[in-house]
Amino acid sequence: MQRKIAISAVALGLAWAIPGVADVVTVSDPSTAGSTISSALNLTSDPNLSEITGNLDSTNPDFAALFQIDILNPLYFSAYTVFTGVSASGTSGIQNPELFLFDQNGNAVEMNDDISTTPANTQSCLPSTIASGNPCPATKPSGIGPLTAGFYILGISPSANTPLDASLNPLFLFNGDTSAVLGPNPAVGPLASWDQGYSNPDFDQANYDIHLSDAPEPLAWPVTAVLGLGMIVFRRRLMAR
Repeated sequence: MQRKIAISAVALGLAWAIPGVADVVTVSDPSTAGSTISSALNLTSDPNLSEITGNLDSTNPDFAALFQIDILNPLYFSAYTVFTGVSASGTSGIQNPELFLFDQNGNAVEMNDDISTTPANTQSCLPSTIASGNPCPATKPSGIGPLTAGFYILGISPSANTPLDASLNPLFLFNGDTSAVLGPNPAVGPLASWDQGYSNPDFDQANYDIHLSDAPEPLAWPVTAVLGLGMIVFRRRLMAR
């Protein structure tokens, strides 16, 4: 009996400590991830979403893809792109992507163009507010980023493609530093269009690989607490014999 109690405590501790198996979503049909809030690909049913791969729809002049995601732990949320190289079909990864985060209504939350300028890294990274497990070299300014749990829209496009509201106002104001994490442009409405401002777009650079996480790290305290309780119970059982 004592052995069963101890084993049960260990099993429960591990169940709390080990996160769900990471899920990779491959978007095989690029047209399913549109460039408007209403056409965003809904991925909210996957609580363990950790990676999204696919390629931008070259038939869409906005050349952007949006995904609806469920952020459970907003202070730990982060996302970054990885250059994919050249695929068998001849297309290559986006060499200079931008990542955007909007709320579920399309209002701006945060964006980033370049991971860093010195050294130059033109991939994109949205850092977590909590420093532990942050994959980005940058930190975000106070008050920027998802602040509450819920549904959000994650977007990707080539650099210099600016999201606009219905009055053609930019949702984010660039400050000249492409490595900065930018917050929303005040008093601007939700996403309505894109300015398609990239110069000479190369539609062969369409592949994307986005890694994302909102899991707190480390999760040591539940293990310690549960294992400690199990050892106390186990010892009392032995002393009562």
